[in-house]
Amino acid sequence: MSGVDWVHHNLTTKRVICRRAAARKTRESHGFAIVDNATPNVSIPSRERNVRNGSRDVHARIDGAIRAADDGQPDTKGLRRITYNPFRSALFHYSDDGQEWKGSARVIVTGGYAYEVKK
Repeated sequence: MSGVDWVHHNLTTKRVICRRAAARKTRESHGFAIVDNATPNVSIPSRERNVRNGSRDVHARIDGAIRAADDGQPDTKGLRRITYNPFRSALFHYSDDGQEWKGSARVIVTGGYAYEVKK
């Protein structure tokens, strides 16, 4: 998808990798990112290959418009946590009740999770 920003969590460095649509192939590494109009994006063939091989290659991300990205630790207290584990499900879901997450107006991505921000 070329006109959209995206972010994913780096499992090795524990940082958020951001790719802005205007930057094409350039990626930035940050402690957190705030993404507007956020939607999940999972490559099912890549996920199936990762599960079959037990690998942890990037195949899932959050698409949207990166509103801000910085180092530090944002306040996520009281926000609903969104998680993704390819070995358990092919979907992003809410940690509290397991319901599928299909997108939000705004999320904060940090520490291996996304957090839904209610405006």
